[in-house]
Amino acid sequence: MLYSMDIFQCINDIEKKFPVCSWRVGDIDVWPIVRLGLFYENIATVPIGNSHKSSILSTLINEIKLLFLCLYTIIRDNSHNASEHESDVVFLGWNADRTVKLSTGELACQNLDMIKVELQKRGYVLYALEYISGFVTKIPRYTCSDLSIFWKLFKVRCALKFNSQKEEKKLSQLIEVEEYLKKNGFNSSTCEETYISSYAKSLKAYAECFYGVLQQTQAKMGVVVCWYSNVSMSFILACRKKGIPCIDIQHGFAGGNKHEAYYNWINIPQDGYNIMPTNFWSWSDKDAAAINKWYCSENSNIKRAFVGGNYTQAYLLKYDLGSLWNKKLAEKIEKDRISVLVTLQPGFKLPEWFIVFIKTSENIQWFIRCHPVMDEIQQEFVDKVKNESNVACEIASACPLVSVLELCNLHITSHSSVVIDAESYGVKSVCLSTECFNYFKENINQGTCFYVTNAVELNEIIKRETACIKNNDAKSSRNDIDMSGIDNLIRLINQ
Repeated sequence: MLYSMDIFQCINDIEKKFPVCSWRVGDIDVWPIVRLGLFYENIATVPIGNSHKSSILSTLINEIKLLFLCLYTIIRDNSHNASEHESDVVFLGWNADRTVKLSTGELACQNLDMIKVELQKRGYVLYALEYISGFVTKIPRYTCSDLSIFWKLFKVRCALKFNSQKEEKKLSQLIEVEEYLKKNGFNSSTCEETYISSYAKSLKAYAECFYGVLQQTQAKMGVVVCWYSNVSMSFILACRKKGIPCIDIQHGFAGGNKHEAYYNWINIPQDGYNIMPTNFWSWSDKDAAAINKWYCSENSNIKRAFVGGNYTQAYLLKYDLGSLWNKKLAEKIEKDRISVLVTLQPGFKLPEWFIVFIKTSENIQWFIRCHPVMDEIQQEFVDKVKNESNVACEIASACPLVSVLELCNLHITSHSSVVIDAESYGVKSVCLSTECFNYFKENINQGTCFYVTNAVELNEIIKRETACIKNNDAKSSRNDIDMSGIDNLIRLINQ
């Protein structure tokens, strides 16, 4: 059993043995903060920063940089700026999500934009907040959004940094939880009372800012992606205070893949923690069932998670918004070449033998797709292979994922959730990191995903799994759009 699964078991034991579901600082349920923090600090392969230990000066400098980045985006892409107005739904997005480049040149948020477009078609009024978080700013936007929320939260953070007053609250058996973690060989710095108190204080301050927005817009629902960031949890807290539902849109790993934010919570409050979404839009029956198993009481007919599918992919295929990319991608492949997609992950260094393999595999056309959160490790890999004649990096990172999946015969990654997307197109995946056993154990058992440790093993899988594939045959997944996700959102808006 892998190390990350051990910490999962330990945390579940803590949820059973200790009253963590009652931990509150002020009016904020803080166990989700601690639970997720414990995962991050104990899964060694996941790059985690020590932001709560950063100096006031370094944090302030970074905030000022982001503020200028925000202003730059507002000025350069002014035609897509939105301002506060009365709305049915308020969305909270992140600029790193804007990764789908359409043939028009516009950049769509892969998680939210197509949902926004469909709701507007149904006559609902929307308002989108967009938070700048240090990633590369991508313009022009596909739909309108308001970046002024960053300035509002910037002022809140500045006030917090120079206000040393702590909200004291003794959490029942916190010391015992720390001792239990240490006894079982795990780190426990997330259990420090000062850290928990400081985190809760910032959530409360951010939530007050978001609550003001929700009051002004008279929103009936909130929508977020990646609910477990501090900004998202603050937004959720504000939605809870206003008494409106807040829905998390699946963006990758979820309950079906045993992601720590979506899988196997134990002894939670009946309505969930107040910094946790009221509902979840899941891609599959498996993901929704995994959430409903722990989020819904046995005697309740209410399902917190519903299946909406990967709506953006379906939308792009339905309206053929990636047609130009399909043609450009096909031009990259020579006759009799196998096409292989490689998806990169931040913080994970792919082995040198794989780089050599790419450079010496003349019968393969490689499409290298960078993660939206581009880092130095990914850039180093790209720099080593981008000049090879059979490697395409820029086009594979720019085009919609659906376009390259339609064309490719195989997918290789460290452990990207694109494994899930690829399988829906009949494309098998090869993983180069043991992390795959945490997320894709079932896929591996079913023979749709493989783990390899060297070039010989990889070469054998490529020969075996692509032997019967006719090159350049695009796969067809152009079914009608499943509207059940949109219908569920509308039901929640109108309830």
